[in-house]
Amino acid sequence: MLLVAGCGPEEDGDDDDEGREEGTRAGDCSDGAYNDGDGRFDCDDMGCAGSPDCDTETDVDADTDSDTDTDADTDTDTDADADNQAPEGEIDVEVTPVEPTVDDRLVCEVTMEATDPDGDTVGYLYGWDVDGEASTETSSSLGPDLTDFGETWTCTATSTDGELTGASDWDSVTVECQPGYSEDCPAESCSAVLDKTGSAPDGEYWIDVDGTTTELTCDMTTDGGGWVVLIDDDYASDSCPSGWTADSGVCYRARQLEASVTVDNQNVEYSEVLMEVELYCGGSPDAFNENSYTIDEGYLDGVSITYGHTRRHVYSLPISQGGGNSDCPSEGGVSAPSYVGSDYACADAGSCSGTWDGPHLSGESHIVTLGSALSEAFEVRLLSDQSYSDEEVAVGKLKLAVR
Repeated sequence: MLLVAGCGPEEDGDDDDEGREEGTRAGDCSDGAYNDGDGRFDCDDMGCAGSPDCDTETDVDADTDSDTDTDADTDTDTDADADNQAPEGEIDVEVTPVEPTVDDRLVCEVTMEATDPDGDTVGYLYGWDVDGEASTETSSSLGPDLTDFGETWTCTATSTDGELTGASDWDSVTVECQPGYSEDCPAESCSAVLDKTGSAPDGEYWIDVDGTTTELTCDMTTDGGGWVVLIDDDYASDSCPSGWTADSGVCYRARQLEASVTVDNQNVEYSEVLMEVELYCGGSPDAFNENSYTIDEGYLDGVSITYGHTRRHVYSLPISQGGGNSDCPSEGGVSAPSYVGSDYACADAGSCSGTWDGPHLSGESHIVTLGSALSEAFEVRLLSDQSYSDEEVAVGKLKLAVR
């Protein structure tokens, strides 16, 4: 019998494994076998280098620096001057003005100051209360935008050297209204507004007239001001009062010997009257008439101002074309009647030949002081003792005011 070697199976593996390398087949690097017979298996064999089965490197190079900064600054500033002393002495505080209005700034002033025993500069801390309630204001003054009528403001000031405080003091004022500037706070008169403020512009003010608050026009500039204006018309733009006739920017009597209008005194009591009358003329006006007319008749060619149901003279404004008895008294004309006295202003026109010659007496203020306080309306009359074709008078402007 012939025996042939190598025909049976080998103990270490299949013929197909001869000469192959580890890691060339799937699972080589994780099957725990010597697949290439070199005694090294799986990831220990160089053939498995780079295999995902052998990529076991873990990044442990994380920053594990866990140092904690425990160097907290716990130092306490103890450098304050332990020997520092507070300001000494009482202080006095005053709020001005002592009778403020809603238009005033309140100023908190230390009128007697503290001293500091260390020679430190002494300052003051300020606080304000309004009607007993603390406010947020900490300055030494308050503008008028922060205060209102009827409020009581209290300022407290405390002395300090910047570290320690000393004595305190306080003062209070009550904010008054500005008389005449609101319906809730009327003035007694236009003059009372000036007495309180010292100066005020012309215009509308709230005035208490016999217990009734009324908005009146005040002249605050003419002859010291304080006048209640009853009428202030310019007939170039304003309508003529009932009783007078309009013509080319003036008011005239329209063929009547007398044309009268009433000017209400608006219940205002007065002892002085202010008048401004702009006169125009036509024909041949005679100033004061030579006949002995009463105050109820045509005693002048011009304007007569009276008051009362029984007429009492206030002021006369005659106009003259000039010449002889027709002239103004100062130029040799007829004298003023006794009830007129010196309370008149005569306009010497020189000639009234044109249509409404003038203006005359324009811009002049005439003031009469009466013997006692009155509360009566005024009557303003355009007068003449002859027809309009002979003598005519017209008014371009009329202003009446009282105080």
